[in-house]
Amino acid sequence: MKFLIISNLYLPDARGGAERVAELQAKGLKDAGHEVVVLTTGGKSGLHDEMSGNIKIYRFLPLNIFWYKNIGNYPFWLRLVWHAIDAINLHSLWVVRKIIDFEKPDKIISHNLKGLGLLSAVALSNEKKRWIHVIHDIQLSVASGQMRFGEEKATQNSLFNKINEWYCRIIFNSPLVIISPSKWLFDFYNNKNFFKNSECAILPNPVELAQDVQKTTSDQLRLLYIGQIEEPKGVNWLVRHIKDLKGDWKLIVVGDGSAMEDMKNIAGDDNRIKILGKKNRDEINEIFSKTDVTIIPSLIYENSPAVVYESLGAGVPVLGARIGGVGELIEENKNGWTFTPADHNDFLEKLVNLDIQKVRGMVEDCRSSVQSRGLNKYIESLLEKIK
Repeated sequence: MKFLIISNLYLPDARGGAERVAELQAKGLKDAGHEVVVLTTGGKSGLHDEMSGNIKIYRFLPLNIFWYKNIGNYPFWLRLVWHAIDAINLHSLWVVRKIIDFEKPDKIISHNLKGLGLLSAVALSNEKKRWIHVIHDIQLSVASGQMRFGEEKATQNSLFNKINEWYCRIIFNSPLVIISPSKWLFDFYNNKNFFKNSECAILPNPVELAQDVQKTTSDQLRLLYIGQIEEPKGVNWLVRHIKDLKGDWKLIVVGDGSAMEDMKNIAGDDNRIKILGKKNRDEINEIFSKTDVTIIPSLIYENSPAVVYESLGAGVPVLGARIGGVGELIEENKNGWTFTPADHNDFLEKLVNLDIQKVRGMVEDCRSSVQSRGLNKYIESLLEKIK
């Protein structure tokens, strides 16, 4: 079969887990013998194509105020204008329609369309018999895709988000199949009457299981944050509060983002906190080999963070904020632990009570908890659900 995968961002411009899933889908389908074409955005004007790993990739810059990848660099008021243009971007609709007509795919798998142009969903809704949509977050309801713990009602009841939700419910209509990585996210949209005529399937995200991560030992408790360096992700909160942890420990921070300078200021000259910036996949596997616990401190509702799968696949247990779909991935005292979001005392209590020898004995339980979520098995399940 020929697949067209549509994602607002794609390697090397990926920012988060949604783009990583799109990348793994493309790779997995190609390795399974299918033809794969990707449509995404890029920073250069016009429509361009390239080949990468025998996958054709189309990139275009939607006619909007700025490129979606750089949205964090602009003030709130300008982002509101950008969101309005993104919702009715006829240029993006034309590009998507053009690629569909030219490539004639058997199946179309869309991921996040925010930034590529929400109106693109109109072109896809005309392809219902071959359109599969993967939901990654709540941005079809909450335009920013971010809803803070404790601010749920205020966020969902804002006039802007009410309009956004009404509009998205109409233009997305009902794809043939909706794929949700977590039950929490499926229930979120189901309760809001989205995708009423779609077949829905809960399919946890794929993970490339690290084969050569040889764990090392240390007298220190070695902690890791890996992800976007953005304030809502909780990394600044983490750096601020972990300073109160007693004992011998170190925290490694991997990633990049708009909150980097603020985080560095919070860390100050505390030599227990090491900020490494962005790293490639091989470097990350090396870091996992020297990590005891990965921390997911999110202050916003998360769906099914890719870093959880990657950490567990490397044999590293996860301490995650109990919010959104994160708790579905963690079995207490088997492959990790959870804590109340933004709760200083609960967070530190979980760390204080860790038995470092027991933690280092959880390697196989962590790996086995995601063994069935390897890329090959994911592709098998995906093909079964969309045939």
